[in-house]
Amino acid sequence: MTLTHVTAQWLKPLAAFFLAAMVLSGCALTSSEDLLTEAELVTPFGDATTVYIYEPTDTGYARTPDAPTVLTLTDKTYSSGPDSAIRFAPFDDTPGRYLMSINDELGYHYGLVDVDDGGIARLRMIMTGGGDFAVQKYLEGAGAAHAAGVEFDYQQIKVLDRETLDDLLSRFLDGTIPTQALVVYIATSPDDAAPETIRRDGETLTAG
Repeated sequence: MTLTHVTAQWLKPLAAFFLAAMVLSGCALTSSEDLLTEAELVTPFGDATTVYIYEPTDTGYARTPDAPTVLTLTDKTYSSGPDSAIRFAPFDDTPGRYLMSINDELGYHYGLVDVDDGGIARLRMIMTGGGDFAVQKYLEGAGAAHAAGVEFDYQQIKVLDRETLDDLLSRFLDGTIPTQALVVYIATSPDDAAPETIRRDGETLTAG
């Protein structure tokens, strides 16, 4: 089973992805309480959003046969089903980049989402390739100032404060902490047609 297919199950509902992906991949950033505040929340995708999942190919990505997932919005919280909650806040002043908080019975889980103007998005949530070891190594070196803000608990890395969370998520972006990026297409209206394929040219993704 690939991480892409596991993630498809996460999107409906969220809990299944985190349970399976943490078994396959190792760890995720979590907390007991949501580290996002109500004041900073944004709703980048409208009232009803359909999410299509893609899997890697030799030249880019292809849409999976899995049925798309509909996210509905209530106040400033999206949901993909019962007992799931997804919230977004801007991250590092980069247009289209958001800190994502996902709540399920396991707690709060965090990642980054980069969305371009065409609706193509990269989701970085699950650490791979010894991600927990990479976090420990970082906290023993350049990130020592944040060491007190992290607790290690089996396959979870519990973050105790927002400053530490932001710092660790920044390490997702510079490659200090390895992650598995999931590519999705986000349709925000019934007229949006999800492309069958997404081409990859370096870090640039293009529909078709």
